[in-house]
Amino acid sequence: LQGEEANPTDVIINPGGVGVGIDITAGTTVSISNLQVTNAATNGIQATGIAGLTLNLTDVQADLNGADGVFASGITELAVVGGVFDNNQDDGIDLDGSGTTTVGILNATANNNDAAGSGTGYGFEISAAGAVTTTGGVSATGNSGGIRVSGAASFSDTDGNFSSNDDYGIFVADITGNVTLLRTTLEDNDAN
Repeated sequence: LQGEEANPTDVIINPGGVGVGIDITAGTTVSISNLQVTNAATNGIQATGIAGLTLNLTDVQADLNGADGVFASGITELAVVGGVFDNNQDDGIDLDGSGTTTVGILNATANNNDAAGSGTGYGFEISAAGAVTTTGGVSATGNSGGIRVSGAASFSDTDGNFSSNDDYGIFVADITGNVTLLRTTLEDNDAN
């Protein structure tokens, strides 16, 4: 599913406050690029329980949704290149890995999530995954937390900005391998 190149607002999916914007129910590789999903009652984009699925999101804008901008669970791989995942009621991107082997996020932003004020809205929330990599200036600011990675095989960030969040910039727990930060910015978190 693709809109015009380099302009995510050429194609706008707006379910008018009802249901899910895009619900992926089957496939081995699903690629979505250059479109906006906004104003869904729950998740802007969701893919759950699809073993073997590789989900590719390129320059997608998922904002102002009633739960997560993107929610995925039980898929094999998530690749995000560019994109804006801002102002959702819960998380910008939420991945419950449960079998996910690789997560790559390049040059994406997830700002000002947790619009519901629950204190659990993160820019990126990734759990039970394999290798998690953020590169190319990923930004998560103004959320409850910038990025939360738990139960992953490893986590690395290069040139990310996880600043001005209410609780923390980066939260990692139960990482079985290495955690690597290179030129990562973590400033003015914890509301101070």
